[in-house]
Amino acid sequence: MFKLLLPKLVNRFGVRTVSVLQFMVMMVFAVSTAQAQELQVQVERDTAVIGLPLQVKYSLELDEEPDRLRWNRDDVNRRAETELRDWSEEEENGRYLLRAEYVIFDTGWVSLPLVFAEVGLAKTPDTFFSAPVEVVVLPPADFRPELMPIRPIIEEDEILSWPYWLAGAIILIGVLLILFMKKRQGLSDAGAKAEQEVDERTPEELALAELEKLRREKLIEKDEINAFHTRLSYVFRKWLQDRYGIQALEQTGSEVAESLRRLDLEEQKIGEWENMLATIDGVKYAKGRPEPDFHENAFRSVRQFILDQMERDAEKKEGEE
Repeated sequence: MFKLLLPKLVNRFGVRTVSVLQFMVMMVFAVSTAQAQELQVQVERDTAVIGLPLQVKYSLELDEEPDRLRWNRDDVNRRAETELRDWSEEEENGRYLLRAEYVIFDTGWVSLPLVFAEVGLAKTPDTFFSAPVEVVVLPPADFRPELMPIRPIIEEDEILSWPYWLAGAIILIGVLLILFMKKRQGLSDAGAKAEQEVDERTPEELALAELEKLRREKLIEKDEINAFHTRLSYVFRKWLQDRYGIQALEQTGSEVAESLRRLDLEEQKIGEWENMLATIDGVKYAKGRPEPDFHENAFRSVRQFILDQMERDAEKKEGEE
């Protein structure tokens, strides 16, 4: 029994300290009112059994009849280990009695709740308080503590190890995701660098590369005539737009020629380019089918226009040097 109560005795040391401090505070308050008097506390017995009722009687004697009397049991309501089962008030020959029945759900030294009597007297109101009282709470006589088997506890701990595996998996996925994002960023940077390098080529070089790509697709052999001339018109217009800074992709052939004339270019070249655009667009929208060699000739004409311009640029550059 002593072994069972020993941990509770140690824990109750702190509770008793709090009770003493609370008692001292109430003493200071009572002295300051100059009307201090203790409530008399009578406990049924100094030991109790956990879960069984314990009768406690509080009594207060007054020299004069009070205007009002209120029993304060706030401390009772704050006690988790103590339950108030019954509470009755009486008056007996100038003595004011309070009978309380507690049920305690703890073992060891247990402090009973503090009770206060708030009294309204003719001269001055006053508050009377109960002194701290402790009782020893024992387990039932037929209580037999048993040791729990340790094996189920170990198995339960092993089962609860899954959160650690989950956390490890999340961390691993996070690391792999970071590595993937870095690799993707590297590929994106390489692609952007390659695109930048392509963009640094001259309009003539870009146009010739697109023409070569169009040749490899063999749209004529596949009888995709409209698709071939649409692509050819796009390459030619894109070259004029990149070369001279005009909106050739959005303009008609005559509007392109007018934009080129504002740049003071040779009228002969402008006429040739305008005729080429009209020819290509005419084939796209014409209902008839031209001769098979017409498509190849149109392709060669566009390519030759671009090569001639590259040659003139090279001659101009050599003359400047």
